[in-house]
Amino acid sequence: MDNSKERENIQYLKSVIDDEIWYFEIDGQQTAYRQIVARQEGTCRVSGSPDFYLTDQSVEWMEGDIPIESAEFEAVWTKAMAPYQEEWNRTRQRYPEGRRVAGVIMFFSIHGIHIALSDGGYAVTAYEPVRSRVDHSYLYPHYLIEGIVQGVDDVNCWLVLGNCTMSGGTDGKETILQF
Repeated sequence: MDNSKERENIQYLKSVIDDEIWYFEIDGQQTAYRQIVARQEGTCRVSGSPDFYLTDQSVEWMEGDIPIESAEFEAVWTKAMAPYQEEWNRTRQRYPEGRRVAGVIMFFSIHGIHIALSDGGYAVTAYEPVRSRVDHSYLYPHYLIEGIVQGVDDVNCWLVLGNCTMSGGTDGKETILQF
């Protein structure tokens, strides 16, 4: 999950599409790390928890896109994440560093494996260490995963897990794979 090399060339972009303003934080390869979709009526969807609304492809600059400063992006991000801060603070208190937690895989992104914790809240763990230790057939949504809280990501409002293990069990929900 250390994306420091990719994150060296971070750029910020604003796109106006119909009645929405899309904000992106992208790296030199045009990969989105954070995203906000702000609607005229004042609602927002964010790539952080609990929305997880992040493009899964490279962001291509389009005619009319506006480069913005990081300060503008951060101000919009802070405002968009404000409604989730109280729950995030409770989650942080409930899961101190060093605690073993369990949940299910939700999806995979540039940040790693996203996990819905069984007692509420969300976490992420690096993909490669898990992939190297478990049967690859477990690396799908709804499979159970356990790990140890190693830190927090206050920006995205999720816990950071390490030392993750998987037994091959699932939450019993069906995964629909589309190719």
